[in-house]
Amino acid sequence: MKNLLIVDDEKTLQLSLAYGLTRREPGLNVITAGNGFEALARLKTCPVDMVVTDLNMPLMNGYELIAQMQEHYPEIPVLPMTAAPPDLVEEPLTMLGITSYIEKTTDFDRLFSCILAVLRPQTACSAV
Repeated sequence: MKNLLIVDDEKTLQLSLAYGLTRREPGLNVITAGNGFEALARLKTCPVDMVVTDLNMPLMNGYELIAQMQEHYPEIPVLPMTAAPPDLVEEPLTMLGITSYIEKTTDFDRLFSCILAVLRPQTACSAV
């Protein structure tokens, strides 16, 4: 069983993603967190195979979470997602060593395929 951590302050999006992903990938366990602090707490108590994180959240945003993960959990892949325009996110993500992200406005099918591409490497993804 693979464990996926979804980090987003929008509870509705968390639940939608969790429901859709577990319907498509029955062996997937989805864990959620509302911000970077909650995500770090989850990472301390549960083994995680991948993190999907929003970038704009209260308390600890996705950029800060990614920086903390690179220091303490560098082996866990991270897929940022954002509704922000590319010119606002690409440079900060590049500075963190992140070369792709997914737009929140993307349909769920594309998001699911990108997540599954990390969890099952033979699957293709077309992230930004």
